[in-house]
Amino acid sequence: MEIYTYSEARQNLKSVMDKVESNCEEAIIHRRDGENMVLMSESEYNGWIETMRIYSNPAQRKHIEESIEQFKSGDVSVFSLEELERLSND
Repeated sequence: MEIYTYSEARQNLKSVMDKVESNCEEAIIHRRDGENMVLMSESEYNGWIETMRIYSNPAQRKHIEESIEQFKSGDVSVFSLEELERLSND
């Protein structure tokens, strides 16, 4: 993650945005008299929003946490693609 002053970001906005996009990481824009800002791609932002939406729902969060524990304990089933297709058609 790179940190830019407000002036650096303003003067090199296209370059900063290109780096954020190509490196798939955020950039911090430091402001002397205000709160710092984060610049990220729209797809990265949408991913963060979706994750927060899922984890803010207690039932979904519990289901995910239980699934992770099942996976860690080896309590999983392995299917071939053909088996999954048959199951989805039933």
